[in-house]
This record gives sequence, C-alpha cells and structure tokens, in this order.
Amino acid sequence: MNLDKKTIMKILFIIFASILFLLAIANLGLVATGIGKLLGVLSPFIIGLCLAFILNIPLKLIEEKCFARLNRKGGKRWQKLRRPVSLLLCLLCVIVIIAILLVIIIPQFKKAIDEFAVTLPSYMDALNDKLSDIIFNLTGKEGESVFKIDWETVSNMLIDFVHRNDSDTVGITIEIVGNAIGAIFDIVLGIVFSIYILASKERLGRQFRSVLYSIFSKKKIDRFMSVMSMANHSFNRFVVGQLTEAVIIGVLCCIGMLIFRMPYAPAISCVIAITALIPVFGAFIGTAIGAFMILLVSPVQAVWFVIYIIILQQFETNVIYPKVVGKSVGLPAIWVLFAVMIGGGFFGAFGMLVAVPIFSVLYTLLDIWVRKRLIARNIDSNTLRRKHKPISHREDGSEEERAAEFDEADNTDIDDDTNEINDTNENND
Repeated sequence: MNLDKKTIMKILFIIFASILFLLAIANLGLVATGIGKLLGVLSPFIIGLCLAFILNIPLKLIEEKCFARLNRKGGKRWQKLRRPVSLLLCLLCVIVIIAILLVIIIPQFKKAIDEFAVTLPSYMDALNDKLSDIIFNLTGKEGESVFKIDWETVSNMLIDFVHRNDSDTVGITIEIVGNAIGAIFDIVLGIVFSIYILASKERLGRQFRSVLYSIFSKKKIDRFMSVMSMANHSFNRFVVGQLTEAVIIGVLCCIGMLIFRMPYAPAISCVIAITALIPVFGAFIGTAIGAFMILLVSPVQAVWFVIYIIILQQFETNVIYPKVVGKSVGLPAIWVLFAVMIGGGFFGAFGMLVAVPIFSVLYTLLDIWVRKRLIARNIDSNTLRRKHKPISHREDGSEEERAAEFDEADNTDIDDDTNEINDTNENND
C-alpha cells in the first residue's frame, strides 16, 4: 500500500485522538474538574450567546416588520442607524415587559405578606384552641397552650448562637456576598457581550464562515451551513412557541382564578407564566409560590388552587404543549411528547428544554433522506397508501396452498396496478 503524506497525517491524527480519548477515560475526575472550571470562566460568554439568540428574535421583527417602509426608502443614513435604533427599541421593550411584571407581582406579594402578618395571631390562636380541644378529648384534661412562645428567650438564643459562631457567620456571609457579586458580574458582562454580538452579527457570521471555508472543503461547509440554518430556524420557532405556550397557560390560570374568585389572580398568573418557561420544575415552583400566597389569605382556597393547577398542567402537557410547540417547530405532537420524555430521561431539565428543537432537526433530516431514497427507488405516494391483502395463517393446508395464496395476492396487487395505469391512460386519451 502506498502511503502518501496525507494518509500518514490521517493515521497519526487517529492515533493521537485515540491516546487522548484513553487518557480522558482514565482521568474522568480531572477532566470533569477542568470542564467545570472552563465553563465557569466562559459563563459570561455563554450567557451572552443565549441572550443574543433570544433577543435576536424581537430584533429581527423590529428591523424587518416595524421599519419595513424605512428599509425601502431610508437611504444610506438609515441603513447605518437601523441596527442601533432597532437594538435600543428591543432592549426597551424587554425592560418595559420586566417592569410591568414586577409592578404586577411585587405589590400583591407585599400585600399578601402584610395580610399574613395581621392574620397570623388569629390563626395561631385558632390552631392552639383546636389542639387544646383534641388534647382534652384524648386525655380528659385541659391542655396548656401549645404555641406559648417566649420570644425574648428565642431572641437571646439567636444572639448567643451568632456570637458563638461569629467567625463562621462572617465567612459564610462573605462567601454568599462573593457568589452574588460574581453572579451579577457574569450577568452584566453577558448582557454587554450579547449587545456586541447583535450589533455586529453579520460581520461575525462572515468571519466564522471564512474560517470554516479556509479549513474544510466547500461541499462539506455548504452542507454544514444548511443544517445549521435549519437548526437556527427550529430553535427560533421553539422559543416563539415556548413563549406563546407560557402566555396561554398564564391567561388560562388567570381566567380560572377569576371565575373561582381566588385572590391575587394577576400576580399568580404572571408567576405561573414565567415559571412555565422552566422545564419540569417550573410547574412545581409556580404552584408552590401561588399556593403560598393564597394560603396566607385562605387555606381552603389554596387547596383548590393546587387542584386547579394540577388539572391545568395536565391539559397543558398533553394538549397545549404538543400543539403549540410541536406546530411551531414542525414536529408532530406524538414526537414532541417522545422528545420530552427522552430528553428528560437522559439529561434532566436541560434535556427537556433542548430535546424538542433537536428532534425537529433530526426529524427534518430523516424526512429528506427518506424522500430521496423513495425517489431513487421509484416509489410514489400511491404505493405508500396502497392496502395489501392479508395472507391466510391457516394451520391446515399444505405449503403449496399457502404459496399459491401468496402468489394470488401478489398477482392481485399487480393487476390492481395495471388497472390503475390503464385507467390513467384512458383519461389522458
């Protein structure tokens, strides 16, 4: 076998990659630690990429739809100002939406806390009387106050605990503050990074494509860019569908709470809509927050709220989500449920979040491959829709009789195809 320079380089690359893979398998702990540190360093940039991907959806809408007339008649000056103006309006819209949600949620949450502070003593007295009655019925003796608490003693105990563990308390406080500052810094840096990406996304795209075309062949890169374009379209549609589904679930929650006259309907509905964007745990988080707010006013209504949300979540999981999200990404409802189950089973919450758009891309690629194969084998839609006659599974009868039935069924199918072709020719004549 003749070994040219290119073949030798491929063999060396395979050997080197195999050695690296074996070393990684033998040192999984070090590899996991290194990946964790790398992700920690790159977290602001990852946050920025995610924010840029999400904000790019309203940005394109503002640029292409809201300023369509200016795009046609604005001239060169408008072409320079279009991106900054659109990006500014996009950020303002996001800030306004967040502010509206906070204005709806925070005052009603504060009101719930205030009402709870007012009604807490009466709740405690009623519970104390109920427990005293239970003790009297069981023992025949008057029960003492169950919730008789010496708050001064509790306060002194807390002060002593803090003083005894002041060094640990200071260390924990510094750690919490440091983590909070680090998280805020990562988020702010991610926002800045996303703005830079959106402001020069075309130039970054050209640079990325230039690097790829300079390394790999044009045919491979064309194929790769087609798949990436399909994935981008699928993820965009998925985000839009997810937001639509959250709005629908929030509106249905608000309508139901208003019908049953539950308190804090607008605030709780906003919380349910926001947490609906979080896969798996979002439903539990939203239900817990809403139930807690209603519990501060009426424990009975809190129970009915939990029951209503459970029913609504079942309707959302089996009807709304497959229809809205599945339709938006071009994936049938049954495959949406399948994707969510597979993604959640293997990768948890993150898997459920990204499984639907990934399955959409795979579904489209598989559909294209199958169609090409069918065309190459001259199989049309009529063949796929044709019903075949079942072959008898009688235990009596010889092998020759069953073979004759098979040949008869085959001949019948051929005769049906011949008749269809003759009918088509007669119609053409």
